[in-house]
Amino acid sequence: MELSGRCISKVLVRLCRSGLYCIIAGEMSTQPYTIRVTVLGARGSFPVEGPQFRRYGGRTIALIVETEDQIVLVDAGTGLICNEYRFADRKKIHMVFTHFHMDHILSFPFFPYHLKKDQELIVHHDEKLSPPPKEALLDFVRRPYFPMDHQSLTGNVSWSAFSDRLELGDLTVTTFPLNHPDFSIGYRFEKAGKTYVHISDHEHEPELDDAILANIAGADLLTMDAMYEPQDFNKGFGHTRWTDVVRLGKAAGVGKLLLWHHHYHYTDRRIDTIVKNAQSIYAPTDAAHEGGVYLL
Repeated sequence: MELSGRCISKVLVRLCRSGLYCIIAGEMSTQPYTIRVTVLGARGSFPVEGPQFRRYGGRTIALIVETEDQIVLVDAGTGLICNEYRFADRKKIHMVFTHFHMDHILSFPFFPYHLKKDQELIVHHDEKLSPPPKEALLDFVRRPYFPMDHQSLTGNVSWSAFSDRLELGDLTVTTFPLNHPDFSIGYRFEKAGKTYVHISDHEHEPELDDAILANIAGADLLTMDAMYEPQDFNKGFGHTRWTDVVRLGKAAGVGKLLLWHHHYHYTDRRIDTIVKNAQSIYAPTDAAHEGGVYLL
């Protein structure tokens, strides 16, 4: 789904609680927003394809967070590539990573080649992340894993470190640690009283975590790792049961909860069932789907 200045008559728009609009089909004229979140890929671990995965999508983790003046790409899974048209008019593009497992970085070696000559990509990293992205990502962009040397990427790519808090013009970004092998970071995006929180790749214990509750408090929109049904849960793999995620979202009273990092075996029909069961516990719950756009 694309957003553009054109207005198409057949557009399905849901008005969710807290005034959050979810554009779930077609194109529409520009709508007012404080923060806009676009899901480019919500599948976890590795990409899948086939008609049974069509609705929620098979591309791996990537999304866009935008304000009128700023754009931030979060992770670079397979969902990122071929979506450059969504930010073709942006001269400065910011990027952050939750961590560096393969399903979050596979598009990165190709992405800079799709930028225009007058576009600048700034990769920011919280100092909690180790190794820093310049080391982790450029080590990946080399033979025998990639046909080009990483030196060819440096023309319009720069690197910037921060600690806990990043100010990007009118957008404030704060980070917090998650529970995942090799470490992972959660992000809280805030502007003018609107809040979006992103928690990808996190293993939550059955008990409510006060630190996580504090970081998602007041969120208008929360995307959170809900990879497993309870019977499929693998302790130590770094992912969460959807039941625990829904309890967290309900306890925090988030405006909209999107289940995230869908299991690679879970078909549309199976995710539909999860969503139905989740909504019986906390009504403003849905599953993130490729192409979904959420306006705060």
